[in-house]
Amino acid sequence: MSHHAPARRFRCYTWRAFERRDGCHIEAEIECGGAAPCCPGCGAILEARSTTRFARSLPLDANGYDLDCRGCRRFWCVVRHTSRSIRLLRMRRLAAAVRAVRYSRADAERPFAGEQRRIAAVA
Repeated sequence: MSHHAPARRFRCYTWRAFERRDGCHIEAEIECGGAAPCCPGCGAILEARSTTRFARSLPLDANGYDLDCRGCRRFWCVVRHTSRSIRLLRMRRLAAAVRAVRYSRADAERPFAGEQRRIAAVA
């Protein structure tokens, strides 16, 4: 007679973000301004959390909160930007674009500079 342990159900304890499609559905419900937004997966009412899990990555002056579904253990981050936070985001993107162009031009002007350095180091 073999004894098998009863099948255990492991519950997921990590929170995951909703897919973009589901997030757009949630955002549309918020924009309508009707009843509280519901979870696209299970239909439960989403609970607002006063802070967001992405607080560290928000730009200065932007406010954010999470809408949580406890049943699915999923959340959607809602970010409200100010004019200053949008300006800071644009400045970051501009700086990143300038850096990318500067490095690509330097590589184009000297395509074999890296190989010459490696050959000199070996010799």
